[in-house]
Amino acid sequence: MKRVVAIATVLALGVLMATAAGAATYSFKATGNLPGLNGYNNGGIFASYLNTSQSTTNALAYRSLCASTSVTFSLGTWYDALIYRVDQTTNAKKLEVAYLVDKYLLPAATQAQNDALQSAVWNLWQGSPAPTALGASYITEATTAVLGGYTSTSAYFVELYDVGYAGQANHLHQPQFVKLIPEPVFFQFGAMMGLGGAGVFRLRRKA
Repeated sequence: MKRVVAIATVLALGVLMATAAGAATYSFKATGNLPGLNGYNNGGIFASYLNTSQSTTNALAYRSLCASTSVTFSLGTWYDALIYRVDQTTNAKKLEVAYLVDKYLLPAATQAQNDALQSAVWNLWQGSPAPTALGASYITEATTAVLGGYTSTSAYFVELYDVGYAGQANHLHQPQFVKLIPEPVFFQFGAMMGLGGAGVFRLRRKA
């Protein structure tokens, strides 16, 4: 288990470090709609993977969301993925979408919330289709947050390309926003760290 945690942690840090100064190339695969989630207009809230190679072995699991209806991708197909850190951009639309991804791309979200999220993202990104009533309120909330200086996001912006054609816009398949899904092992690891910290604190108090 320690080895799994170490490998996954190194990969996660690799994504963060590689994207610090710009885009990094990874491989992306969407495996399908998350259980119980259909998405707006049969759109995409997906379980997905990011890795440095075309393999799910040691890949990190992400939750992903389609940003556009004008381009598509095939489920189960690996794509080159150019990853950008959204918190280092001044692009207001990206930050607004990232705000919504951070707050509302959740495993416990209802169908209405997921419909609202997807409709809001599409409307922000491309101007159509019209958002649901709840989606419109999400847009207002996101715009207000970004105008207020919001940049603290854990979401990434990802552009998908045919494998071997990364960076060539004519081969673009689908812009995505992705968010890391903590696996149970991470929760266990965090709990152990918390317990360890509590132990150190108690020892210091006794001393």
